[in-house]
Amino acid sequence: MADLHPLVQYMREPRSKPRIPREKCRTLRVPVLVSPAEKAQLRAMAKERGTKVATILRAAIDAVPPTRLEQQVLSELHVLTANVLLLLNQAIAGHPDPDEITKAVIEVQLYYQKIIRAL
Repeated sequence: MADLHPLVQYMREPRSKPRIPREKCRTLRVPVLVSPAEKAQLRAMAKERGTKVATILRAAIDAVPPTRLEQQVLSELHVLTANVLLLLNQAIAGHPDPDEITKAVIEVQLYYQKIIRAL
């Protein structure tokens, strides 16, 4: 066995970083199994965008299509928005129907309550 350099005895042991308990962690690891080609593609995408592979994977979550409930809510919200814009254009033109405005306000309030219950 080779003799160690004399200065080695004065070197400190590296301090180990204490692990944070899993309950206190803000993020957790999610293992994703990919082929070497996919890993290379992810790294290339991250490099050309000047970001990390984790950022690319997180962005993929936003690309997932909405659930059926979300689609229904978005569809109803689209119809509601179109109705409100129609009433707004009528008000700007100077001939709003007070009954239509009242119905629209009630419809908006009911829809808001429906969204709150769904969440």
